[in-house]
Amino acid sequence: MPELNIEAVSGLISACEQAEQGVAEGAGDGRLTGGRLGDLYGRRRMFLLGLAGFTLTSALCGLAWSPLALIVFRVLQGLLGWIRG
Repeated sequence: MPELNIEAVSGLISACEQAEQGVAEGAGDGRLTGGRLGDLYGRRRMFLLGLAGFTLTSALCGLAWSPLALIVFRVLQGLLGWIRG
């Protein structure tokens, strides 16, 4: 029966928790800025920019080569989420 490396599993769980926290912080920090950018440059333009960026960062999350890359892409995804929404 194969043995489970508890340290590796706990490291992966920690990386996933940090990625989710990055999305929440990125989305929460930019609400006012996103609204202001929508006022300045147009809501439709900012929505489309955010949607394209969110889609790109979603693809990058799927292709992430390390936990650190995943965390960075999830933070960017959160930041672009507030521009979109």
